[in-house]
Amino acid sequence: MLTKVIGALVVIFLAPFAFAAGCFALIAAGTSGGSDASTATRPPWVAEENPEPAPEPPPNDPPWAPAPARTPVRDGKFEFAVTDVESGISRVGLQSAQGSYLIVTLAVRNISDEPKWFLPFGQKLFDTHNRGVDHDTTATAWQTVRHGYGYSFELTPGQSATTQLVFDIAPDATPSHLELHDFLLSNGVSVRLP
Repeated sequence: MLTKVIGALVVIFLAPFAFAAGCFALIAAGTSGGSDASTATRPPWVAEENPEPAPEPPPNDPPWAPAPARTPVRDGKFEFAVTDVESGISRVGLQSAQGSYLIVTLAVRNISDEPKWFLPFGQKLFDTHNRGVDHDTTATAWQTVRHGYGYSFELTPGQSATTQLVFDIAPDATPSHLELHDFLLSNGVSVRLP
């Protein structure tokens, strides 16, 4: 148990550095000028080599409306699917919620033709008042280690993995939807919570 806690603390400490290195790599790749004409004209939210088209929103919803609950959604090189939601949890590991914890189980699939790292940073939950809540880093790390999921992980093309995100919801808030991102600065995609 102690090794798992130490492992989680190491991941929490090293994750910001890995994230910063990834951001620098993306900036360097974006300024290299080595892109061909096909990628230069492609909109930034379209994943490379999508094996299948992203699901269309229902006809009555505007294009910016969150996708229905449990619908696979795509941002950049990842496809996300919310597979389970647990709410009303007061404690995760040693962390006590200020309000109550909401735990989202998330399937993540690499839909690109190159390896890609998933980082939990930038994933947000919005309530019915449109207030954004970032995941609770410590509670999320504890929860993922406890259940044998990865907090941050690399996926090869076509590979999937499951993770969990823990959000501390204020007592006066009702969760509405998640905003999921390929990386911190991507456009993001929204999905309603069940």
